Amino acid sequence: MNAVLLDRMVRKWQRILRIEDWDLDVRIVHATELGNDTGLCERSAALRFARIRISEPSQLSPSTPWFHRDVEITLVHEMIHVLMPPDRSDEAYSLCAEQGTDSLARALVALDRRKE
Repeated sequence: MNAVLLDRMVRKWQRILRIEDWDLDVRIVHATELGNDTGLCERSAALRFARIRISEPSQLSPSTPWFHRDVEITLVHEMIHVLMPPDRSDEAYSLCAEQGTDSLARALVALDRRKE
């Protein structure tokens, strides 16, 4: 994915999610940089800054679920984390939060694609 397209996608979803006042550093990275993850969001609410990394989809295993290979869905998933409170150490809470974020990201992107 080229940088211009990624930047357009970031700005579009910042507007939709109403986080235009956040400074986002979003990059596509080699899949090995994220280990088992397809995306990662590190954020500072105090600074209103988030660093988002997304695995290059072509480098992911064929067994990776289709929605994790979709850059836009992964981007929206990670951007939703900007809006959420920091993860608790509770494993069950983290699992539920991730599953909910996955579902919400897929639904938002599907609705957006339907109107296009």
